[in-house]
Amino acid sequence: MYNEKGQKAPKLKNPFAVIFMPNKVLKAQRGCKVDGQLFGCMPGAGTEVWKMYAVENAVTQDEIDNNPGLIHEIGVIETMTDFHPSKFVDEKVFFRHVYWEDELDAMGTRSTWGEKAKTDKFWDGMGAMRFEKHIPEFDGTFNPGP
Repeated sequence: MYNEKGQKAPKLKNPFAVIFMPNKVLKAQRGCKVDGQLFGCMPGAGTEVWKMYAVENAVTQDEIDNNPGLIHEIGVIETMTDFHPSKFVDEKVFFRHVYWEDELDAMGTRSTWGEKAKTDKFWDGMGAMRFEKHIPEFDGTFNPGP
């Protein structure tokens, strides 16, 4: 594993879940048309697009309901510039899924996350819905694009 500077890291600490709460102003936009290669409602520089939250360890629905403090606000994703078409991003940027079993091994969390995930209680209400009701709507700043 490597850190954000590309240096080998002895051990990275990754959360079990990262939740992105979208800016409600962006969610409310309607009637946007494609403008060239760009979606017509792309926000301008300085727009807060998502507020990010993290949950450190695997938790059940009951654990989150009884202790919403397990959800931690970790930051905001904000546009720094207006959006522009990018051939590099269209052709070279690639995201891939890491399978659960591989992630347990890579993170060294098989004995904690893996054991918790063996229970039926863990899989009840799995996904972002488990956390959403404990996160307030996000009234972020919005700057219309060019």
